[in-house]
Amino acid sequence: MRLGLDTSSYSMGYIQSWLKDKDELKIMCVLFTEDVGGVLELVFDEEGKLEFRASCDEGDLLYDDIGCGLKIRELQRTKEDLLSALELYYKVMTGQLDEDEE
Repeated sequence: MRLGLDTSSYSMGYIQSWLKDKDELKIMCVLFTEDVGGVLELVFDEEGKLEFRASCDEGDLLYDDIGCGLKIRELQRTKEDLLSALELYYKVMTGQLDEDEE
């Protein structure tokens, strides 16, 4: 699912915050692939949880499978706030947010 932002019902501060987070997310993904190679996908499961999926072409000799797992765990730890905000955004936009979570 492609995430977009309908700016009609949000304050400018919220929009600027989202754009900053969006840029941080792009930078995180680019640095990941620069470090370990391959392709990184951020995918939401049916419950709205964010999953990291990494893959590479068969001929990609620069891909580091062990480094990939280590880097994913590092990002989950260091970017916890960003990733939690992204999960919340996804749940709100898809109507999956439970009343208990609000």
